[in-house]
Amino acid sequence: MAEAALEVANDAPAPAPPPDAGASDAGTDGGAPAGTGDSCGGLVGRQQYTTVTDCHATGRVAGNNYVGGLVGYSHRDNSYGNSSSLNKCYATGNVQGFEQVGGLVGRNEYSSISKSYSSGSIVNGNNYVGGCVGYNATNGSIS
Repeated sequence: MAEAALEVANDAPAPAPPPDAGASDAGTDGGAPAGTGDSCGGLVGRQQYTTVTDCHATGRVAGNNYVGGLVGYSHRDNSYGNSSSLNKCYATGNVQGFEQVGGLVGRNEYSSISKSYSSGSIVNGNNYVGGCVGYNATNGSIS
């Protein structure tokens, strides 16, 4: 598995990872990732220009904005224009946040989600809250 530049609870831009970066056949079981900042996820805080496949997270996740059971914020790298993708993944833990809170992904922008699901509860959320995706923004796709 290639190393990827991923951030948890931090809004600083990540350096561009190599084109083959991503995660496959990975998971977190139990635990309780909690942050006071943005981009908090059970497996990945911020997914940028990467692919995540056959992955899962089962623990509780808490944060402020862009909080998801699996990925907090999934988007493309503006420098390269390439999108991120999430395929055959799931999250089962409860999720708590303020804005853009989703059972699977908090914010999905210029990214695709396919064959994935969430089954945990949204414990708390104020704006843009969804069982699967909190906010499906520009060119975000779900299938």
